[in-house]
Amino acid sequence: DAIYACQMTRRADYVVPLIYRPNDIVYHNNRAYLNTSRVRPTAPLPDPRAWGEGFSWIARYFDKLWDRVQWEYFISWAANFYQQALAGKPTTGLALFIAGDGSIGKNFTANAVLGQLFGGHADASKFVTGKDEFNGNLLAAPIWTCHDTQQTADNPTSRNAFTQRLKRIIADRELISRSMFKEGVDVPWNGRIIVTLNVDAESLRMLPDLEQTTLNKVLLLRANDPGVDEFPADEEILAELPSFGAFLRDYEIPQAIREARFGIRAWHHPDLLDAAHAESPITSALEVISIWRKEYFSGVDKGVENWVGNSTELLQEMLSLDGTRDLIRSQFRNGAVLGRNMTTLVGRGTPWLHKVPGGRRQYRIDRP
Repeated sequence: DAIYACQMTRRADYVVPLIYRPNDIVYHNNRAYLNTSRVRPTAPLPDPRAWGEGFSWIARYFDKLWDRVQWEYFISWAANFYQQALAGKPTTGLALFIAGDGSIGKNFTANAVLGQLFGGHADASKFVTGKDEFNGNLLAAPIWTCHDTQQTADNPTSRNAFTQRLKRIIADRELISRSMFKEGVDVPWNGRIIVTLNVDAESLRMLPDLEQTTLNKVLLLRANDPGVDEFPADEEILAELPSFGAFLRDYEIPQAIREARFGIRAWHHPDLLDAAHAESPITSALEVISIWRKEYFSGVDKGVENWVGNSTELLQEMLSLDGTRDLIRSQFRNGAVLGRNMTTLVGRGTPWLHKVPGGRRQYRIDRP
């Protein structure tokens, strides 16, 4: 009778780790999940703590690592996730990108400080960049890290795949858990992704394509050199984390950067934003269209203020100019490819390129 009662009333559809969920049985999407997660954030001290009180090394380090603007965004990002973890109500949040010179503590920040604070971290580089489809071993970790990987630097296709997967992980409330020899399972996962990278040209290719739909999902920070010769052991950092946690627990995110969906507004260091745009394939498209634009308007009457038409008509027009024909053919295989590039450029806010209202897929290119 006891076994029958268990089978009828306590049967679970899936057995998975669900981070920061306080219940042993979690109901999601009309299914029962047996929660095997033992992950907990580092418990904060009960009393309030001022900045640096009881965590002097961490405070000095972050004061040097970030300028004042970036300090506020970094602490708000950490406080938002930490408060959710303590409340047992995790939800979606921005991916954190930390760029800087080598050996200044980017990985240390992600692993020793944030990884220990939130209860664990896992290297998710292969999954996030699309090199590995199996992620079942990652779902127990609240922090996914990608350290100094260049796996998306090979070609535009891999970079686009990385961008699309990154957006899905950030925005979706569940992921499909895939393990070898097991069926895929929809699992609620609301952890955070931290990507660390150097600031050389090759490493900066790890930045995603920052079109408008990606910009609002990432926090791009440029770390300064804190001047640390020797970093403390994990145990020394762990001793300061309860005080640091008490500060984050009580920290009030400034209203100016608070946002409903991801907790805080996206922010992007100007240097990193420029670097991402420079490495983006769409930048090449912009350069080619700009060359054609200059050539075209130099050969028409000065009274012509703009060109209007769809992407196929534009491609025909572009191929009619002898000076740029080969360049155009190498960049755009057909009108559809050109149209997708133009839509992205409109979304980025290119000042001389506009979508014509009315749903006719027409564009307007203004005279230089």
